[in-house]
Amino acid sequence: MAAPRGPIPEHLNTDLERMKQQGLVDLKWTKWGEGDIQKSLTIMLTDKGKEVANSLWNKIPEPFLKVTLKVKERIFPLDPKTIREREHREYPEYRSSYTELDTE
Repeated sequence: MAAPRGPIPEHLNTDLERMKQQGLVDLKWTKWGEGDIQKSLTIMLTDKGKEVANSLWNKIPEPFLKVTLKVKERIFPLDPKTIREREHREYPEYRSSYTELDTE
């Protein structure tokens, strides 16, 4: 789904709420600005969530683990502007909607 700070999964909020109800995550909103939308969501795995994540991770075949780690290494050290530029280059359809830097 297109959003001003980048594409997000269409059902992200309902999925997070479902995982919270199942005791897998804790969700915490932190207001950082004056406006109503100027807040950030922190998602933390609960102990139960960590157990499930570890169980799933240990079931993933090695080739998939390697690819997952490479993707994370490629994306996580990037600054918001570089991420947006890469997204625009690889998915031009988001150029008109992904306009703001995600600097929270």
